Amino acid sequence: MMRSLTRAIGIPWYRGEDYLLLRASMVDADNLPPVYDDWLSVAEALEERLLRDGHRVERVFIDHHEFMEWCRAHNCGWDADARSAYVQEIVSRRCRN
Repeated sequence: MMRSLTRAIGIPWYRGEDYLLLRASMVDADNLPPVYDDWLSVAEALEERLLRDGHRVERVFIDHHEFMEWCRAHNCGWDADARSAYVQEIVSRRCRN
């Protein structure tokens, strides 16, 4: 029997206690809501929509130190593109394991 390999969609996820520090570090901070609860509402709505559309979704918690080190190692800015690439790398790694 063949098993369907559905790739998960990763969503960058933040902990409330880390959000302000992470947001302040991002070059595109103006694109992120200034208040964690506002960000959480948007992220939960996105997650819900993706799940409703039949996607497999994985939250990837962004750790400030690990993300910044990853950005340095990959010579990229601390922005939405980097967050997406970081999250997809982690989701791909999880899928391999």
